[in-house]
Amino acid sequence: MRLETLRSLILPSRQGRITAGPYRYCDAPGCDAVYFAEDGSHVFTKADLKVRVGAKESDPPRPICYCFNHTYEEIAEQIRRTGASGVPAEIRSRLETEGCDCVHTNPQGSCCLGTVLTAVEEASKAIGKGAKGESTLIGDDRGEDCCKVDKTDHDAGHKPGGCCPV
Repeated sequence: MRLETLRSLILPSRQGRITAGPYRYCDAPGCDAVYFAEDGSHVFTKADLKVRVGAKESDPPRPICYCFNHTYEEIAEQIRRTGASGVPAEIRSRLETEGCDCVHTNPQGSCCLGTVLTAVEEASKAIGKGAKGESTLIGDDRGEDCCKVDKTDHDAGHKPGGCCPV
């Protein structure tokens, strides 16, 4: 996890607790921890952040794209209404003209596009669309990383539900 992400998203009153790291990100829904020091010395929880962590929330709105303000609920509503979601295509389109700032806005510290594509698939299954294999993604392009941020730090050793020491 990049320290610049923590510095951007941790509340000013908690900034003094940020050390040189390294830190890990936890996206497990049932866990209050968001960032934790690898050495186990301290944890930053949802209450320590300036933003809501969509992956950890159950009440709407649950942010999924922090640069362009998309939510899980928006994706599900598009699929309910039309059978598909245009959010991935809109994100790609806006990236070409506006760029992104995921390192500073997204709690995971990296591009949201993979998370958005997964959310589209999950919403499609939950709503019953896409069950026959048809794409519910408008402009689906698997594997694309919208900001080209190095995500190896995020994924290394991450085990949902068991990633942090709390």
